Parts: sequence; C-alpha cells; structure tokens
Amino acid sequence: MKTKLRIIIFNLFISCGMFIINGQNIVIKGDSIEILLNENFKESQVQWQVSYDNKKWTDISGEKKKVFRTQILTNCSFRASLKNGSCNFYSDSIPIEVFDIKLYDENGKPRISKDSEYIIIIPDIQNYIQYTENNKYLVQMIDWIMKMQRLNYKIKVILQEGDLTEHNIVSEWEKSKEIFSVLDGKIPVIYCTGNHDHGTNGFTYNNRNTFFSKYFNYSILNQYYIESYKSGSYENSFFRVPIKNRVLQIFSIEFAPNDSVLMWANKVEDKYNKDISFLLTHAYLYRENERYNYNKFGLTQSGTPYFYGIAKFDKVNDGEDIWNKFVSSNINIRAVFSGHVEYLPDYTEIMNSTNNYGFNVHQMVFNTQNIQNGGNGWIKILEFINDNTINVKTYSPVLNQWKTDYKNQYIIELN
Repeated sequence: MKTKLRIIIFNLFISCGMFIINGQNIVIKGDSIEILLNENFKESQVQWQVSYDNKKWTDISGEKKKVFRTQILTNCSFRASLKNGSCNFYSDSIPIEVFDIKLYDENGKPRISKDSEYIIIIPDIQNYIQYTENNKYLVQMIDWIMKMQRLNYKIKVILQEGDLTEHNIVSEWEKSKEIFSVLDGKIPVIYCTGNHDHGTNGFTYNNRNTFFSKYFNYSILNQYYIESYKSGSYENSFFRVPIKNRVLQIFSIEFAPNDSVLMWANKVEDKYNKDISFLLTHAYLYRENERYNYNKFGLTQSGTPYFYGIAKFDKVNDGEDIWNKFVSSNINIRAVFSGHVEYLPDYTEIMNSTNNYGFNVHQMVFNTQNIQNGGNGWIKILEFINDNTINVKTYSPVLNQWKTDYKNQYIIELN
C-alpha cells in the first residue's frame, strides 16, 4: 500500500521513559506510515520502538534510521530511543489508531476517492434508539462518518430519513440528540420527521405534535439552513449545500405533508430556481417503480399516509401526491430520498421517472429497521465525483461490508 500518513517529530525528552501523546493519528488498516525525526537530531543514534499499551516499549529490529516506515495492522504507538554521547533520551510517542474499513475492491481499487465529495444517508433509526442494546450500533455509524472526515473524505452533509424515535417521547428524543450531538459543529445533519415522531406515543393518529424542533434547532446547528415553513418549527425546512462547484438545494418535508406545506415548498423552489434540488421525506416510494398511491391502491399499500388518523382531520399527501404537486412540476428537482417502508426485499428500492420538463428524477426508499441490531449499520454513500455524476454506494460500518447489486451500487446523472 502507499504511504498514507507522514509525521515529523520535533520534540524530544531527556527524562528516560517519559513521553507525551500529541493526539491520535488514524490510519486505514493495511496502509503505511512514515515518521521522520527533526533534522536537529541527525547526529543521534536511533532505535525505533513500539508499544501496544503505552507502557511497555520494545525495540523494532533493524529500525535505526532517521526515517521510519511501516505497515499498520493494529493500534499501537511508536517512538524513537536516541543516544548522543552519554545522553539517552526519547522522542514524543506517536499513537496510531487503526481504522478497519474494506476500502479496496477485489481488484485492489479504492471504492471511494478523496477527490470526491459526499452525502451520507442514514435510514430510519427508531430501533437503534428505543432498544438500549442497539444504541452502540448507531454510535458506531456516527463514529465511522467522523473518522472518514478526519481522513479527509469530504463529507458535506448527512441526511437522516426520519423516525428518530419510536414513541415520540422525551427520553427517546434525548437519546437521539445525545448520539448525534458529537457531529455538532463538525458535519451538518438534515433530518426529516417520520410517523413515529408525531402524535401521542408516536402513533400519528390524533395530531402532528412533535418534540423535533426542541431538540434539533437548525438555526443554531446547521450552517446550510435557509428557512422553514413555520418560524421556529423545523419539520419542513430548506437548505443550500455547496458541493462540487455547485449549490445543491435540499428540502426536508415531514411525514404526510399537507397541501400548505407543499405550497410553501413550491414557492421556495420558485424563489431559488437556478440550482438542482433534492427532496428528503419519510413516506414516498413504496416498492421498486411504485410510489405510495392511495388513489390507485387504497389501503393495500402497508403504511400509506392515508391509514393514519391525521388523514381524518388534515389533507395528507402520499408519494404520488407529492410527485404530482411538487416534484414533477419543478424542473430542478432531480432526486427524492425516503424511508418508512418495512420488510423491503433488499431494504432498498429505486425508481426513475421523467418530470414535466423531460429530466430524470431518481427516487430511492431505504429502511433497515427490521434487520437485527436496529439495522446492522447500513448507510448509503452518495459520492459526488463532479457536479453532475453521483456514485451511489451501500456500506455497513458495523459489519464492514459493501453491497454491490444494482439497487445498492449505481450511478445518478443530474443532467
């Protein structure tokens, strides 16, 4: 493998056996590092050492040069033991954290590139949240995203497809907030609210009440935030994200939006009508090449927005309604991302449709809530190679596995 990390040591300590830690360096497992001693110590005799617990240090056989190169396979620390005349001293220790990701395919080619820019999609998370034993898997997903950012994979924003809770109760909102808060000020997150995020105990039968805006205030947390349907209420919000020499507009719209919300979204799209837009909403695509469509299928589509109690007192809209009233009639909307649907054959489905202007609109549903461990860590990776081409990849930080079938690895062209 190529050398991925080059470190120069400037500080040395005469007190035998003492060292300090300058901060963790992350290296993908199997990659190599290069550590260089400062030129001020070129007259010293060198013996490189390794430790696996920062207590016991062992000489590395044959490593006596000012430049030390090695392949990294496990967490460890390195330092230089130096001798100048009768004086013995040590360099700073260099801690190395191994990041185990199967970055290369069977042909040895990297699956993703540092020259690209990225959007990460996290599906419904209620089963990571409501079951305490599953919290750690969502934490692992977030940790993976942050490590990729530290490795200079440019992650511009995360999209979360709703159902941040199972029962719309304070304890679950607090847990979601706690887990995602490590991203504050580092990587912006755009959420959408799902059916379990509204109504008493998350049933969405009697009202649209939600704690979402109390815990996720975009005006404070997200530098890409532009405006919302209602001031101080963020379930329906609009963002402008710079990515690959363009501005990408993202609408986040709540579960089963009413006509007023879609009218607001149309007005915003008219106002900012020069840039490509994506829509993030909870319930939209039902199966491959089939949107939620109550007018055609009635209640036979499981989880249709028209099944829920709010449909009795508010004009809800399902996927086909949203397509007709918002997506197809706006020239710049080119993708829709949704969750909600349970027991999908491969936990994801796709659909491509032509809008009223002849442009393709890519639509994806992605929901892993019924897999073990709350979802086994599966995420979608949107790799923007340039301002027109997106590579879609599917990966699990929990399993360290990629899915490469036609529903999980393909290309979107934005025309």
